[in-house]
Amino acid sequence: GGDLVFDVMRGNFNRSDSLFNLYKTAVSAISKKVYPCIGNHDLFGIYPESDIGPEHPDYKYGMYERHFGDTYYSFDHKGWHFIVLNSLDVKEQKYIGFIDDAQKEWLVKDLEAAGSGTPVVVVSHLPFISTIRQKYSSSGVVQDSWIVNRNEIIEVFDRYNVRLVL
Repeated sequence: GGDLVFDVMRGNFNRSDSLFNLYKTAVSAISKKVYPCIGNHDLFGIYPESDIGPEHPDYKYGMYERHFGDTYYSFDHKGWHFIVLNSLDVKEQKYIGFIDDAQKEWLVKDLEAAGSGTPVVVVSHLPFISTIRQKYSSSGVVQDSWIVNRNEIIEVFDRYNVRLVL
């Protein structure tokens, strides 16, 4: 579900790269295939205090992609279709919950290919629906999602056999 290396947002290439390598070494002991999901703490160098900038090839998703591949993908297992989403973007040197247009387009095509009868599990680091912000809202404004465009993504889910969102 993400935050695999906890934490590379502040940069430092050597330390961050070693954390990704440590994670890969740790999961290599698992006898089953592991399907990673990107989390906000896996976004390399995005904070203002980082020693790298957006021009660095490993910035934001780059280091994750170099170690693990695509930040969103799908696979099938025992009659179920699994979708791993990247629910993160970066605006003004901080992360936000967002599914970009390219990923949304891919999601629709992927679900169409899976078919309406196939049960689907979706994995996302940030929740599409959550009560945590209701509990800790200091502004009195109740927000029930971390993902700013979650309604349009949930509408996509509603057209298919999405059975579980983790």
